[in-house]
Amino acid sequence: MRKLTALLIAIIFVFGISVAVFAQMPGQGQKGPSGAKTKAGLTFEDRKANFLSIIDERIKILQDAKACVTAAKTPTEMQKCRQQIRAEQKELRQDIKEGKKK
Repeated sequence: MRKLTALLIAIIFVFGISVAVFAQMPGQGQKGPSGAKTKAGLTFEDRKANFLSIIDERIKILQDAKACVTAAKTPTEMQKCRQQIRAEQKELRQDIKEGKKK
């Protein structure tokens, strides 16, 4: 019985130490205040600026789309506008996925 108790205490001790060690490892997850680095190594301000630039790009695409549709005189021209919009949106999504918009 004593051996089992000693073994359980040792396991709990090792588990407790490992949790404490992993909790103190740098670069693992968020660290707190807005100026701290996050998982991706970016600060909150960096992520915010990145997100705002993506929103600005989407607004630009929509404004261009509105101008194109407004100028369209035939259904074929509207279809070209739609194809252009979809291509620009797809390119933006791909850039975001590849990390080019960071």
